[in-house]
Formats: sequence, C-alpha cells, structure tokens
Amino acid sequence: MNRINNLMKKTLSLLGMLLPLACFAQVVITGRVLNQADTKPLANVSVFLNNTTIGDKTTSGGTFTLHNVKPGKYELVISIIGYDTYQQPVIVGYNNLELPDITLFPKAIGLSEVTIKSHQNPHRAADLEMFKREFLGTSVRARECTILNPQALTVEYNDTTSTFTASSDGFLEIENAALGYNIKYRIAKFFMRINSVNQKNVFFQGSVFFSEMKGTPAQQNNWEINRQEAYDNSPMHFLRAALADKLDREGFRVQQYAIYANPERPADSLINTKIAYYKGLKSLSGDEKDSLSLWNKRLKLPPTLEKLMPWPLSKQDMIETTSRPGVYLLNCDNDGLYVDFSKTHKYRTSDNINYAYNDFNIENTLIKFNGSNALFDGNGIISDLGSVSFVGAWGKNRLAEFLPYDYAPLQNNLQANDDERMVAGLEKYLADHPVEKAYLQFDKPHYAAGDTIYFKAYLTAGEQHKLSGLSGILHVDLINTKNKIDQSIKLQLDSGLAHGDFALPDSLPAGNYRIRAYTQLMRNSDETAFFDKIIPIGSTKPIKIPENLAKKPAQQGLKPDLQFFPEGGPGGWHQIQSRL
Repeated sequence: MNRINNLMKKTLSLLGMLLPLACFAQVVITGRVLNQADTKPLANVSVFLNNTTIGDKTTSGGTFTLHNVKPGKYELVISIIGYDTYQQPVIVGYNNLELPDITLFPKAIGLSEVTIKSHQNPHRAADLEMFKREFLGTSVRARECTILNPQALTVEYNDTTSTFTASSDGFLEIENAALGYNIKYRIAKFFMRINSVNQKNVFFQGSVFFSEMKGTPAQQNNWEINRQEAYDNSPMHFLRAALADKLDREGFRVQQYAIYANPERPADSLINTKIAYYKGLKSLSGDEKDSLSLWNKRLKLPPTLEKLMPWPLSKQDMIETTSRPGVYLLNCDNDGLYVDFSKTHKYRTSDNINYAYNDFNIENTLIKFNGSNALFDGNGIISDLGSVSFVGAWGKNRLAEFLPYDYAPLQNNLQANDDERMVAGLEKYLADHPVEKAYLQFDKPHYAAGDTIYFKAYLTAGEQHKLSGLSGILHVDLINTKNKIDQSIKLQLDSGLAHGDFALPDSLPAGNYRIRAYTQLMRNSDETAFFDKIIPIGSTKPIKIPENLAKKPAQQGLKPDLQFFPEGGPGGWHQIQSRL
C-alpha cells in the first residue's frame, strides 16, 4: 500500500509540473429540473456538461449532482424526450456551484410541422458514407467507430451549391472502439462546402456526452495508450502546454505567421487613377507606355505578403488573462500561429508553411484567427470554434480523435528517474537553443610589428558544429598587453564564413596580444562562447646591447632556446571542437 501511495504522489507531482494547477481543483455542481407545465420536478432527465464524461440523471425530486468538475467554461445540457433541450453556459471557479431551478418546456408538436416526403433521398447511401468520412474521419481510429442509429440522420448534398448538410433527430449513438468511449452526439450544425477537388471547408458542432466503455484490463490498457496518442499534438494538448508555460517540454514550437501590407503595392485608388490617366491619353510616348506598363504590373502585385517569423514564441507572446476566472485569450497581434510538434524536438523547416498543406503532414498546424483572438479555458478548450480555423494536422482531426474535455493524460515519463528527466530536459533545451561558437584560423602562429594578420572566421551552432546562419555580423577585437582594444572590426558573415585582417603598425610594442571574436547573440549570455586566442607579436625595433655584455666571451655548451607555437588551421579547429 505504501508503494502505491508513493507512486500516486509521484504521479501527481509530475502531472503538476505539466498541467495548470486549475486542472486539479475539482468542484461540485448541483441543481434541480422542473416541468414548466406544472412546476413539478422531472425525474430521469439527462444532465451533462457538453463534451465531457461528467453527467447525471435527475432523482424523483428533480435534483442532480455533477462531481469532479475542473475550473473552466462549460455548456450545461439538459435533455429528455418530449421536452425542448436546455443549454446554458456555466463558468466554474474554485468553489462549489449551486444553480437556480431550471425549467424545461414541453415540445410543441403541431400538424403544420409534419412534412410528408414523396420519396426518400435516392443517394442516401452515398451521402451517408460521405457524412461518415467527414464526421468520423478517415484515420485508423475512424475505422473502429460505428454509428449505431444512422436512421436518426438526415443528410443532403446540393449539387448546385456544392454544399453538404446533415442534422440529427435526437442524439446519434456512436461507439468508438479505438478510444473506448460510447458517445452521444446531437448535431446542431453540420456543413461542408466543396471549393475544388483539393479544397473543402468542414464545420460541425453540437452537444456531446462521453461515457467510458467497460472492457478487460488489456482493453483498458490499450484504450489508455490510444487516448494518449490522440491527445498528443491536439489543440487541447497545445493550449494546456502553453498555459502551463511548458511548450518546449511538451514538444511544441510556435512561430508567428505574419500577414502584412505589400510595401511595393500602392493603394488601389492610386493605381486605378494612374492607369486611367495613361489610358486616357490620345497617344503615348515611350516613357508614358513604360509608366502604364509599370502601373499595370503594380496592380497585379498581391495586396498582402505572408512571412513566417523564425523565432519561437512563448506563453507571454500568445496568452492574455481576462476578467473572468479560468478564461484566457489566445492571439498573436492579428497574425496567425504556426505550431510544429515533435517529441524529439526535430522540427521541420522554420521559414515556410508549405508543409502544413501536405497530405502526409501529421505534425504541423497553421492557426488562423477569424477575429482578433480566441477565448479558451483552463482545460485547453476553445470556447467558440468559429473563432479559429486549423490548416494541417489539427484540421484533419474528426470525431474519432476527439477526447472529452475532462481527459487527464498519462505521461510517458512517469517512471523516469530524476537523472533521466534532467538529461532529457537538457537535451531538449540544447536542441531548442543552439549555442554559437566562433573560430578563427590564422595564416601564421606569430607576427611582428608591421605585419598583417590574416585570418578566416568560422561561426558554428549546435552540438554538430554546423555552420550557423543565426547571426550575420561577427565582431573581432585586437586587445593589447594592457587589456585594452587596439583595433576592432565587424565582418559580414556569409553562411557562417568570413575573412578578415588586422594591419599592425611598425611602432607596435612587442608582447602577447589577444584576438577575440563574438556575435551579438553570444553577448546575451556569458563570454564562454567567445573565441579568445593569444597571439605573440614581436618588435622590429633594433635592440641596443650594453658594452659590458658585448665584451663577454660566448659561453660554451649552451642549448638553443626553442619554442613551439601551435599552428592554426583545420587540425587545431577540430581539436577545439572535440573539447566542447
């Protein structure tokens, strides 16, 4: 028992490092449901929080209790046959919540609402398969999803508008054998527009309740593994990691997808005015023809440009708090967010978004904001799905990959010891924060006053010491024997390489000088990454020998004083690398 308790404590401790503290605060919601017709309590009414496993049935007294609710914003759904479905937003804080009495209205059924169709949809079988592909998905998990009551569905495809719609009479009952959930889904809206052979827009929303399937221990274990895989690189995973300021640790890299006005394209009004002016001339000179051609070219320029910023974003760059507890704002200065996921931190290229549109892409997602921002709660759930659009990996997810909002992930590193976690964390940090190093290769080991010091500069980054393109300027200083800078130059780097020289004046005093090289990025940390080498410099001035020393006879048997100065070049460079 003690071993189990210790393991549970360790598990909770580790989860606390990965998830917001709000995920562990749990409250109780209570209330009562009444019949509007006679104000009497209604029994056996389904009450649940939308998109969760949290639900209850009302007692004979009409009361219900929802347990283990984490802080956040939810939608309360109350449903029973014969009554209108009741839906109410609920913001849960850190205290138990008692709701005022809720009244359900009996459904009004009139003859005017009954429509008798002369014939059934002849294409229903094909339309039903299209619905399953877009609603359940086409993944491996989708193959294990079954709609148990397809008769509750109404599906229709409009050839004229190339749109597909669907609705449900009551709740669809779905069995997800891959994740181990029985799902009840009431479709509020399902809409698909086919724009072209390769492009379509799909949107659906509704009320959904998850209940866990019962299975053997082996099935339960398999479901937990599949749920963790579905959770990895999901919007819920990303938002929880961002809120906990654990993006790096959880395998996410986020970049700003900037959209800005094209500086080379003037306003449409000016372009149209210029074109109209030149076209209105009776005859055009050569210069005027060139001007008209120029303005026509400017008209064809795109009004806006798009650029992926190379630096990673942090929690502070994307998330703002609101006045409501447990509710947050996600935005990026009216730009998009490009999210890359890799457990090993081996990300795709960071200078374009083309891979997001690749059919085989399962890592990258482009988040486009349909407004200025998107609201989400502490559980990592976006309040209004219409506020954002997903292009890429998340855009392919369908119901087969959906998890309830109250899902708590298993972490693969729960059994890792402290040393393994420390090493893994260090490796991830180094992978995300490559360290630049500068190396100079000199043409000679030592110099004399009046010489010119020629050198080649190399700038590398990361453990593999590949040539770096992070910095464009290399600063190189010649420091004298008094530790003061005699000369300083800035070299333009080309793919991590540069050439430079120092011209030494004839009057330069002899001594051991230093040459130091660094980039601005190195200055943001300590000077351990700086290149720093001692260069002996001799003097060309004649040395006056005292007469008393000149008259002394040469001593016999003295050995010559030989010194070895290590040569620069690739050999020394590789030695330096091997010591890093």
